[in-house]
Amino acid sequence: MGFNWTELDEQGGDEPRLISIIPDAYLSLLIFPLFFWLFSFIFMAFEQVGILQQYRLRTSAEAGKLNKVTPWECARNVLGNQTLELSVSVLAMRLLGPSPLSGFWEASPRWVALAALRLLAVAGLDVDRLAGKRLLLFPSSPPDLQDWLVTCASHLAIPATQLLVALFVADTWQYFAHRFFHTNRFFYSRFYLWVRETADVWLVGWLVSWLTIRFL
Repeated sequence: MGFNWTELDEQGGDEPRLISIIPDAYLSLLIFPLFFWLFSFIFMAFEQVGILQQYRLRTSAEAGKLNKVTPWECARNVLGNQTLELSVSVLAMRLLGPSPLSGFWEASPRWVALAALRLLAVAGLDVDRLAGKRLLLFPSSPPDLQDWLVTCASHLAIPATQLLVALFVADTWQYFAHRFFHTNRFFYSRFYLWVRETADVWLVGWLVSWLTIRFL
């Protein structure tokens, strides 16, 4: 079984949409709101049935005394913030067009596969023999090792890398933005102090904030 290294240049990209009527780029904007509400409702259910209550920072009685907002007020504020985030994101995507990195990510599976094959060869491993063993372990996988590596990169390695990069960027931005609102007197007194004085303890409350804060 011989391998044509140049064939990898023709593979990758042109993936079908998850939902035919919605581009994946726009669909990705809904991931955070959907999972936010999913996990919020899960932990609300835990609270109702008394699961993991020993790990709460405050008891339900203490939370009731401290809370200054109703669940509906809290949820309404969060929905407003999420609507703003989605609107700004869609507008930015419409004005700026596709991400300049989209072509890189689409082409990256074949380069990951190429690098994997090169590393195996440099390590002195018999690629043909490994391909035969792979078919014994995964008989339903693509018969060609190159195709299999591209598939693994597309569904595992590349999404994992994108997730780690996104987490790093988001957490770094969140940290410095949060620090800015605590150290800038004007923004703290005009906007962020309201968040601190609203002692919401509902599980959806961590997104309660002024739209100015959420926009930044």
